[in-house]
Amino acid sequence: MKEELLKQADLIDCLRIDGVKDLHFQEISNEMKIPISCDVKNMETREVLLLLKEPQLSEKEDFIREVAEKAKNQENLEKEILKIEVTWKEFAMIIIPKGGRDDGKIIYLLSGTDEIRTKLEEDMYMVNTMASDRGLMDNPELKNKLKKIEESLTDVTETVEQWVLVQQK
Repeated sequence: MKEELLKQADLIDCLRIDGVKDLHFQEISNEMKIPISCDVKNMETREVLLLLKEPQLSEKEDFIREVAEKAKNQENLEKEILKIEVTWKEFAMIIIPKGGRDDGKIIYLLSGTDEIRTKLEEDMYMVNTMASDRGLMDNPELKNKLKKIEESLTDVTETVEQWVLVQQK
């Protein structure tokens, strides 16, 4: 009995990781056919004990651990997406004014295009890798975030390519 309770308590701890969100609790609640508080981290002792007594808890142990693992992976994806967002918000594209044209007009050159292209390629690769993660399919919010990042990176790539073409003329 004691071992079973410890095993179930460990299972509840799986649900206390930071990555587990409302949608994960909803998924578990639907599977177990019992309401589970989305606020497991702050449950009172008696609420935890009531949850421990649920027979579905041990019956659905593998499912619960799978959802918790998926939540953890999704949290890691969110962190990677945030890194890409922050990088591009802080990324400085240097534009250098250059005179000396025959008509006296100043032209503007984009500096460091090789670095920009390399960073774009790296981040697009990361985005494509993340997009293939099967845990993404169950999280529409995360999927939309990733899609927006991909669209933004595509826009930046096209803009840089056009700028480079203009510079070469």
